[in-house]
Formats: sequence, C-alpha cells, structure tokens
Amino acid sequence: MITDQPVETHDDMRKVTDNILRDAGMTIEDCGGKVTFAGKEPVRKTVIKAGATTACVLAANAVADAAIWKERTGEGQDIHVDLRKAWIEQSPWQKDALPYTMINGISKAWNSNVFVLNPGFVRARDGRWMVLSSIYPSQERKAMNMLRCGPDMEQVRAAVARRESAELEEAAEATQIPLQIIRTKEEWNATEQGRIHAETPLIHIEKIADGDPIPLPQGKRPLSGLKVLSFVHAVAGPCVGRTLAMQGAECMNLNMPDWVEYGNFFFTAQAGQRQAYLDARDPEHRKQVYKLVEEGDVFVENLRPGVADREGYSAQALAERNPGVIYVSIKLNTHEGPWTRWP
Repeated sequence: MITDQPVETHDDMRKVTDNILRDAGMTIEDCGGKVTFAGKEPVRKTVIKAGATTACVLAANAVADAAIWKERTGEGQDIHVDLRKAWIEQSPWQKDALPYTMINGISKAWNSNVFVLNPGFVRARDGRWMVLSSIYPSQERKAMNMLRCGPDMEQVRAAVARRESAELEEAAEATQIPLQIIRTKEEWNATEQGRIHAETPLIHIEKIADGDPIPLPQGKRPLSGLKVLSFVHAVAGPCVGRTLAMQGAECMNLNMPDWVEYGNFFFTAQAGQRQAYLDARDPEHRKQVYKLVEEGDVFVENLRPGVADREGYSAQALAERNPGVIYVSIKLNTHEGPWTRWP
C-alpha cells in the first residue's frame, strides 16, 4: 500500500482518494462528476489527521456508489466531503456521540468495565508507555489474571509498572488480550509486521469461482436488492455492513450466543443492519448459514485468521455453494505476519 501520503491540501486528498480506488481497479473519475472537499486539518486535538483520513475513505466509498448508480442509470454525480463532519464517521463511539445514546439521562453506550471507564495509557517498569484496551468481559478477566490485580485502575497501573514492556506484550499475546507497546512511526516501520503492511495492498481482489455475470437487482438505491450476510464484531467489520446498508443493501449480522457487544457499537458501527443469534459452530446451524449464503450476494467476516476456514466458512467453501458470492475479509494486521493473531 502507498504510505506517508500528504493530506495538507484538497488536491492531496483527491490523490489519496484516487490511490485507494486504484487498488480496487477504479479511479476518482468513475463517479462521472467532480470530487471536492471542505475544511482542513486539524479538526481534532490529535496528531492523527482524523478529518482528512476519514474524508478520503468516505470519498472513495462515494465514488464506488456513484459508479454503480451510473451503471444503473447513466447518471454521474458530484461528491463533496466536509472534513469537519467526516471524522465522526470514523469514531462515532467517542465521547462526542455519547449525548445521542442517552435513555432517561443514562448512557447505554458502555458498561462499567475498568478499561472502558479509564481509557488511556499505562507505563511499564522500563518507562515505555503501553495501551491496554480489554473492554470486553472475557478480556477484562484475562487481563486481571495476567496482571494479578483487581478491576481497579490504580491496581492496573501498579501491576504494569512492576514489569518490563516487552515481557508484558509477549504475555498479553499468549493470553490473547490487547496490550501493546506504543511505538514511534520509525519503530513500527522497522518491525516485520510494519514491513508487511507497507508491502500489502490496502484492497486485494481475487477471483474465487467461475460463474456467469449477475445483473444488479432493480431498485431505487445503488445497492438496492443486494443481500449481505456477515460474521462481524466490534468496529471494522460492522462498518462494512453499515456502509453497504446506507446505499440500500439488506444486511444481517450473525452473532454467536457467547459474543458480547456494547450498545454503542450497535448504535453506530452496526447501524442499518439486522442482528441474529445462532451458534455457527453447530452442524445444524451451519446448514442454516449455508442456505443464507446461497440466497445472498455478499459475505463479510472479520474473525481471527483461520477461524472462518476451521468452521467451514472459507471463501472456497462458500463459493462452492454460491459461485457468485462476494467474500469480504477484513484484517487489521493483514493475513500474514507475526502479528496476525494479535487481539
């Protein structure tokens, strides 16, 4: 993927948008109109260019939507994205959105998990800062056991301060909880995983089965009539379904009975999608999933590497049942490298 792209000007952002689209075999001109931006960084008090980054991704999505609409109707569209509004699309679960999750004055976004109530960094014995985000109940219990402390932030800080950062990171990986050293850009680029990221396309498209082209269903929206099935959790995977739902697709996410999800993610990342619960590891339930795949158009998963394959939901397994299925796999640390199984 192309890294270190400037986003100082609107022309810069158009180039970044075009580079995103080129990984998918498209260009910014495919919308049939103009792509413009408003506002400039900084839009938030952070070194992360949240407004520009999100605006470029939204613009790329909009170009793809407009290209499909143009194929349906012959009509092109102009696209305009405001950086000052765009960032909330990237992080709608942050404090700025909490007023919209209130019921009788109480936020339904989060529970009382110690890491939810105390977000931030902790410092190890060697002085390195670390980020600990074990926000789910099972992760919180594992973190308490690994750190040998109670669910109190002062105890957590003291426990982390007694140990070296590298040793803690290794223990966290073995325990399968998210606890990582905060690295500089140069340190990240020097890691094997950093090098793999730089060499991996942001979007990779691969043909997984042969079949005749399937025409778009009739509808009033770009993706009207398309059916999307997903096994997704937390943020990145659900946002795929939300993006498709916004353009008219019918989306349903299958949750395992033992999964826990916060209201805030349902209100935001999962917006526009139906939710169903079944144990996809059960042979009888697997038959139901296969039936849905056969009737659908898109399948999305953001499970840990190997899980979908092990349970019978690999791209090849689903393509055997529906040769026209579009199989979407979202992975933070790519599909290869030493950090692929990190939580």
